[in-house]
Amino acid sequence: MAVWLKADLDLLWSRVKRKDTRPLLRTPDPYRTLAGLMAAREPAYAEAGLMVHARPEASIEATAAAVRAALATRPDVLA
Repeated sequence: MAVWLKADLDLLWSRVKRKDTRPLLRTPDPYRTLAGLMAAREPAYAEAGLMVHARPEASIEATAAAVRAALATRPDVLA
């Protein structure tokens, strides 16, 4: 079972724009590159069995709790 942590472009950009550990974003326009990667990958991500929205104000703990809550809706996963 895959869980898609869905985040919008601006949230993802805020999290990666100052990192040099993302080789795919070492381009002249990394924001546009990130947008392209998102567009290309979204159809595959949409096939995940569960989706949880990543919120900018949510802590790691709150996001993990949202994932646990989503998993709890699927007893077939936790059985």
